[in-house]
Amino acid sequence: MIRILNSLVPEEAQAMRRRFGALLAVTVVLRATTCVLLIPVLARLFSQDPGDAAVWIAALTGSAALQAYSQHRLARVGFELGLAVMGEYQNRLVGHLATLPVGALTGAARARAQRSIAATAPEVAQTIGNLVTPLVGAVALPPAIAVGLLFVSWPVGLAGLLCSPLLLAAWWAANRCSRRADAAFADSVTDLDSRILEFSRAQPALRAAGRADPDRSAAGKALAGQHVATVGLLKWSVPGQLLFSVASQLALLALAIVALDRMRRGEVSVAEAVALLVVVVRFLEPFTTLAEIAPALQSSSTTLRGIESLLAEPPLTTTERTSGAPEPGAPEVRFEGVRFAYPGSTSDTIAGVDIVVPAGSTTAIVGPSGAGKSTILGLVARFQDVTEGRLVVGGRDVRSVEPTDLYGGLAFIFQDVHLLEGTIRDNVLLADPDASDSDLAAVAALARVDEIVDRLPDGWHSQVGEGGVSLSGGERQRVGIARALMKDASLLLVDEATSALDPENEEAVVSALAEGRGRRTTIVVAHRMRTIEQADHVVFLEAGRVVEAGPREDLLAAGGRFADFHQERSAGEGWTIGGAGRRH
Repeated sequence: MIRILNSLVPEEAQAMRRRFGALLAVTVVLRATTCVLLIPVLARLFSQDPGDAAVWIAALTGSAALQAYSQHRLARVGFELGLAVMGEYQNRLVGHLATLPVGALTGAARARAQRSIAATAPEVAQTIGNLVTPLVGAVALPPAIAVGLLFVSWPVGLAGLLCSPLLLAAWWAANRCSRRADAAFADSVTDLDSRILEFSRAQPALRAAGRADPDRSAAGKALAGQHVATVGLLKWSVPGQLLFSVASQLALLALAIVALDRMRRGEVSVAEAVALLVVVVRFLEPFTTLAEIAPALQSSSTTLRGIESLLAEPPLTTTERTSGAPEPGAPEVRFEGVRFAYPGSTSDTIAGVDIVVPAGSTTAIVGPSGAGKSTILGLVARFQDVTEGRLVVGGRDVRSVEPTDLYGGLAFIFQDVHLLEGTIRDNVLLADPDASDSDLAAVAALARVDEIVDRLPDGWHSQVGEGGVSLSGGERQRVGIARALMKDASLLLVDEATSALDPENEEAVVSALAEGRGRRTTIVVAHRMRTIEQADHVVFLEAGRVVEAGPREDLLAAGGRFADFHQERSAGEGWTIGGAGRRH
């Protein structure tokens, strides 16, 4: 735990970390000194001349005052250092997450990232002051007291030095008993977080399928799994507690025997023996503290290991990077022997693809469901990296381009548009915060967002809600399209952008997408014929392989798979439903 915390201390807080370490050492020494000074104080108070205790009482008072001041300073520095570590790990995590493949941020990984960035922040901030300080103090104080006892009664001090590592070993063994169970419990919490989120989002589908009962869902299974993990955690904590308790009692007995034997031999007075026993009890107090904070230490260690594992997730692969963006203007996009398989998959989603998307063209990627069409777009946008081969945009392998340079010239219209909580205006201007009102009005008209704005009472300042929940699916898509058009990127990726639009709005949006023909390269994944008919080139994909590719009219004339697909789609889009369920 301390190793991970040290790695998270920002450079500007290194001096604070050294000050914290120095204060911690001084505090331990002062605590040990205050404890050992009890022996001469008690011995003199119960002697025949109690007046001799005055000097020792003054020394004890001074040591205690310095200890209190040192502990106060230590608490303040520990709190400030904890805040610095919290800020550093949050900034580092957010920055690292932006470099990961999109596939690394799904399911349990997303829940773990969410907990690490937000939910565990107070825990990390308090770890140094509330856990590291008592932990180091509890480990270092008994040996420090034992060293002090060597100057008062060397046999007792020697016994203390021998007992310290044995008690620490017992504490370590007790923690080992529950560490695996604690890790299993942490995993169960992460899984439950992920499943509860999934369960809440999937309520419409689950209710429609008659499976809204939590006991019959993955969330119910995750809840049962957490119950089992909780029982395991409690079960494994008992042997550890018993082991440590027995070790502590044996150490107390051994030290007391040594102190009483010194009194029996006449080497110390009765008052000194009583004082020694008092210090022996104080010697064992830190080990009691260790036992009390053990669960919190285990929890914080698990949290920090989770943060460390997230930071260790490999980012998108890179070749030798060079500065600068791809060539200016509408780029050519080339897939050269590209293969791609999702992590954990045993088969390729994209299998040896060679595609050339001419600069300034509109290219449609078509094919049956599951052919890998959306994956093609994801690779161009570097949501994932190719497993094999090269993907070249504007004359540059995308792995050699800084992500910010690549994304600066790229816009993406998703099938499932996600809007940020805020106003319609905020969401459209996300692509270009400095855009003028006339630019905003222009893209709104192209994407038919002006109709939404005119209908809502708050106009551009209407709140869209979390994820855009206040708008319909078609309205969200129009806002997403306007956002992409506002960026005016040289490379536009479109994934079924018109799937939630009615025919009238679809036609308008298709015309808007065609408006930039020639000055930008557009790659469209589409099933609807209105969109496909705007394409200059078509790539027909099936089972991750290119079956046909070329100008749309040439493929239609060839009478191959695309021609069949075109005929089926054209016929299907002409169907209507008449009375008695007849199709016309």
